[in-house]
Amino acid sequence: AMILALALSQPSSSALSSPPSGRIGPHSARRASAQCMAAGSVGVQPEPLPLGDEAPLTPAARVKRALTFWGRVVPILGAYKVVEVAADLPAPLRFAVGLSGVRIPETETESGEVYEELHEWGSQRLESTIQELKGFYVKTGQVISTRVDLFPEQYTSRLASLQDSLDPMPAAVVREVIERELLQGEPISSLFA
Repeated sequence: AMILALALSQPSSSALSSPPSGRIGPHSARRASAQCMAAGSVGVQPEPLPLGDEAPLTPAARVKRALTFWGRVVPILGAYKVVEVAADLPAPLRFAVGLSGVRIPETETESGEVYEELHEWGSQRLESTIQELKGFYVKTGQVISTRVDLFPEQYTSRLASLQDSLDPMPAAVVREVIERELLQGEPISSLFA
């Protein structure tokens, strides 16, 4: 739910106010520094790029992305829950759950094996979903990959590829997005005028 809330709460360019002209405070100084690093060299105005997939998402597109994410993640969570509660089910219900394709452990040793299979399957599914959706979901995957204390090894090792194996975004695209989203169309050089 938190991921959904954060994905839907990403501000659009109309919700941002332009920075005060001529003043850079402590918070905007850090932002300006980051923007300069992203922009390359200050004062050089690149031609606007066709951003294609980099255009701001509409609210409907945000909802669609969130539904895609949850549509792929809920089955992972559901499989874990089924295995967890299946041990306490009466025999006829355990048989019915087994027909659904979820392997139900009979012993502690088998339970470990079932969870290992679930971790492998779930981590593959989550990684492919994150790789497809990119953006906010990549950042979430990067955070998960660092939390070896909370997540199974299959998840943290598979999602570690999100740390350094992604294609870099061209600096010109970053500059264009910053100018459009954060500066409402103003050139980055206007921060230092």
